[in-house]
Amino acid sequence: MQRCIARFVTALAVCAALTLPFNSQAATLSAHRVLAAGSPDMIYVAASHLWIRSVDGGAARMIPTPWPMNGGQNGGATGVQWSPDARRIALDDGAARLAVIALASGHTTVLLHRRCARNCLAPVYAWSPDARYLAIVEPTPGRDAMATLAVWDSSNGTVRRPVGNVPTFVSAPYWSHDSSRLAIPTGQFDVVKDHYPDLEIVNLAGRVVHLGKGEMAAWSPDDRLVAAISPNTCGANTCDENELVYPSSGGHAVILMKHSSSDFDNTYWAPQPKGYAFDRWLLNESGHITRTLAGPNERIDSWAPDGSHLALQTYYPYQGTPDVLSISQPSGHRVRIYQDGRNSGCGACSKDVYSVTWSHDGRSFAFSTPTYPTSRNVTVKSRVFLSPIAGGARTRIPMPGSDYIEIMAFVEQGQELVVRSGAAIYRYVIARRQLTPIVSGLRPASAVEIDPRAMK
Repeated sequence: MQRCIARFVTALAVCAALTLPFNSQAATLSAHRVLAAGSPDMIYVAASHLWIRSVDGGAARMIPTPWPMNGGQNGGATGVQWSPDARRIALDDGAARLAVIALASGHTTVLLHRRCARNCLAPVYAWSPDARYLAIVEPTPGRDAMATLAVWDSSNGTVRRPVGNVPTFVSAPYWSHDSSRLAIPTGQFDVVKDHYPDLEIVNLAGRVVHLGKGEMAAWSPDDRLVAAISPNTCGANTCDENELVYPSSGGHAVILMKHSSSDFDNTYWAPQPKGYAFDRWLLNESGHITRTLAGPNERIDSWAPDGSHLALQTYYPYQGTPDVLSISQPSGHRVRIYQDGRNSGCGACSKDVYSVTWSHDGRSFAFSTPTYPTSRNVTVKSRVFLSPIAGGARTRIPMPGSDYIEIMAFVEQGQELVVRSGAAIYRYVIARRQLTPIVSGLRPASAVEIDPRAMK
């Protein structure tokens, strides 16, 4: 996938939501299906409506929404988040309103009512892993730069507000895996003055633990540690920042790296037999580094969910050097997978990176290559491949050329891939090497999600 390198969210740069448009002629309705061993459902925004259909290409059903899904008056992208149990959908209007729809009954609960006509900020929200709670960064009336953390309980419809003084420009509330606590930035956020927020842990009863400076939080698999990015200063495209690990119960930070570039930091955790895998390091149980797995001109794309492998690439955003994708084991053993060509080294215009999606069985992965301009200003489009983790022959998936490619998921017990290319979504049957369009005619900046139960 070509993707933004997500940093803490500022007014300068925000990673766009996953998008998909839709062929409005395929509007035959069907009932919502419970996920079986076969094809999961997906939801997407098209033609100002929200739709649900199976990834096997079956008929689509329109889901009634409390407002048109066209981005609102400020033209922002409408957001959609499927709850982890797939029973509810949270959606915003791209401006200021937020609602939750129960798929079985169609019942709608509007959580943020305020309309916004200009200079609007789309709501920031996140489901708890157990699907019971929705955490919301709720703007403070009359103080657009500040907000309150609100938590909606889907079991009884109540809302609690455990902490205030939350900057509006936060990337998300960050839930612990056991759904009992949130990491949330608080305090002043001003990139011009280099003022950046603190990171706090709050439980549902409102008990707050102050950690220190930080944003882009990520919980360790056992919730004992919280990693964070602490910016020092930011320019137009990148930030100078520190990468930290805090005990989630409070205590001194372990500084993993100082003055790193936001082009190279990724807050990914994975389990290990002893300690943890995090970003480019293996850590012991207290969060201290025991091994470094990537060099200064390498970035981590992701870890396999079981922590057995990691995908990493060489990365020279301001040079014409070709970038290499490799798969590494925690031992440091590497397999070279792919190398792209020389690019113009123009900085921001060549920052697209490799993206890796892991199969559920841990035997294979799919990856997309960067889109980049050559020294003769010819754009090389992204390509998609399927490869065994152990190395060996890879298979190119014949995707139509596009500036935007998103490998969404392995489905059908790992026998198929769902991939977005530009204005269409495709299903690729691996055994038959068959590529079939599912949805077409899509508009950029419209949301899409696959049933989250199929992503586990």
